[in-house]
Parts: sequence; C-alpha cells; structure tokens
Amino acid sequence: MSKMFFVTLVSVLLFGCRDKVKKSTDIQMFNSIGMKGQPEYMCFLNPNEGYSFNYITESEEQTEEQLNDPNFLPKKNTVSTIYRTLDGGINWVKVYSINDYAFYRTAYLNESAVYIKIINYNETLKNKLLKFDLKSLKGSVLDFNFERMGEIWSVNQKVFVNSKNNNINKIYSTDQNFKKIDSLQIDKVFKDKITLLNNKPYVLTWNNEIYNIESNGTFKISNTYDLESMASKEIGCLLVADKVDSFITLHSYDIISQQVKKLEEFRGYNIVQGLRSNHRVIYGFIGNVSGSFTKYDLFYSLDRGKTWQVQELMEKNYIHPSYLVDNVLYIYSGKHRFQKIVF
Repeated sequence: MSKMFFVTLVSVLLFGCRDKVKKSTDIQMFNSIGMKGQPEYMCFLNPNEGYSFNYITESEEQTEEQLNDPNFLPKKNTVSTIYRTLDGGINWVKVYSINDYAFYRTAYLNESAVYIKIINYNETLKNKLLKFDLKSLKGSVLDFNFERMGEIWSVNQKVFVNSKNNNINKIYSTDQNFKKIDSLQIDKVFKDKITLLNNKPYVLTWNNEIYNIESNGTFKISNTYDLESMASKEIGCLLVADKVDSFITLHSYDIISQQVKKLEEFRGYNIVQGLRSNHRVIYGFIGNVSGSFTKYDLFYSLDRGKTWQVQELMEKNYIHPSYLVDNVLYIYSGKHRFQKIVF
C-alpha cells in the first residue's frame, strides 16, 4: 500500500491540475465551405457574422522546357483574400482580395474597420498597413513602408503602429482614413499584443515589464517569472500569464495601487499564449511540446478570474487564429475546420 501511495503522490505532484481537465465532449467541430488559403486572422461581429483574412501562394504554370530545367525558379504569386460568413463559420464568401501581399496575424478590430499588417515577400523589409472597412467591404493601404512592423491598436479615432525603421524603434500614428502620419521614438520592444484598459494602451516588453504606452511608465511584477501574455480583467485591473519551470501562473495587477495578486496556477504546462477577454469570458491556451508539435488545452474563467477551468480540445495542435465573441469561441483547427465552444 505504501508503494502505491507513493506512486499516486508523485503523479499528483508532477501533473498538478491535469486531472481536472474537462473532456472535449462540449466542443463542436465542423468543416467550413468556400474558403481557400491559410487564415492568419479572423474576427466576428456577432456569433453569426465573421471575417477571415487568408492568403495563398501559388507558382505560375511552367512550360515543359522550364520543368526540365533544374536551375529554373518559377515565379510565385501571392493573393490575400478576405472571406465573410453569416452563419457562424460554416459557409464563407470572398468579399475582397489584394495581390502580391500576404496577410499577417498582427491586426486590430475597432467599431468600423479591421487594420491588418500585409507583407510583400518579393521585397525585403516591406510591410504595409491595410484598412478593411466593415460597411463598404473595401480595402485601402497606407502609403508608408514599415520595415519591421509590430503591434497595431486604435484609441480615440487614431490608429497606432509599433515599427522599427532604420534601426530606430518608433510608434507611428495616423487618422483612421490614412490622411496624416506622425511618429514618436521609444526604447521599448513589445512582446505581446496591445491591451486596452480604460481606453489606455498597455503591453508586455521583452524586459518582463508591463508598459503603459501613454504615460511611458513601467512596472515589473517579478524578477523570477517570464511574462508571456496579458488581457484586461476588469476596470482598473490587468491579467498577466507568466511561466516559471513547469507551471503557468495567472496574476492580476491593479494599475492604481500597483498591487499584484496570484489567481491561479496550472502545473504540468510550460507554454501559455493567446490570453483574451471580453465582458463574459477570459480564456487562453496552455500546452507542452510533444515531438514536432505543441499540444494545447484551453483554460477559461466565467466569473472574472475567481475560478478557472481547463478544457481539452478536440484538435490540440492548431489553435490559431481564434476569436471570442459574446460567449462563443471560434478556433481555426487546420484544413478549413473550426472548433466552436459555447460557454
């Protein structure tokens, strides 16, 4: 009995909360129709209407002589396409496309448009900002080149981009119609997406700090943890996911009192990403490397971080892109399949 007790105790210590993982029986997996290419970003305006930003690269048709020439390199054509669904991701229809550029996952949705990074793979260090208007379903491109384009966000009718041009790290700003562009030099390197709290932008840096972009102030939660992802928790409070050794920890950070509170710990995991929230749900992904892949579980809270649940996914290798709208989470799972979770 003592030997069996010891084995059980070791299992509990090694895997922690892994025995609390919910099975994937509550998840709906479905195939989509009408979509081509690889989705880089998607968003939903409500549980039915959504947009997927895809791109596909194809080689031009070759002659028989070219096929027999081992030194011939065929020209590749890249097409980025935006698809729209009105039935919750089952059927998709093309509404916009642009040639020679590929969509990238860096994007931001405000009340009227999606702003997304596009990359020209035929030219080195050539990135631009595309605006897709959700009413007219038309796109426009800012006539400015970002060499190393980072995050995108929008506050008070202005659009902001973090980019390193000529080895100088700057924040660029423009109006929503791309009529004027300004810039401000900064010395911070952003690690994660921008989180808006009380309409003010915050971001994690590679120095493991929480950076208040508006005030240019920083706060360091700990010298031990690696800060990985951040989301808004409630008014005046941020939620930060960090890792150390073989477990993931969630902390809340009060921006007024600067008090830090530990909320949850997930043992047996060493990767965390994609922390997101809205007025109903907070969620993110935790995982481990398994062979050539990383296998993920979903974690979430329905009471603003008081209690947490780990959910097993039906497809554990593909979790990008994902989007939360109301109490519905859509996860793209490869081969034009989606996982849908209703909380």
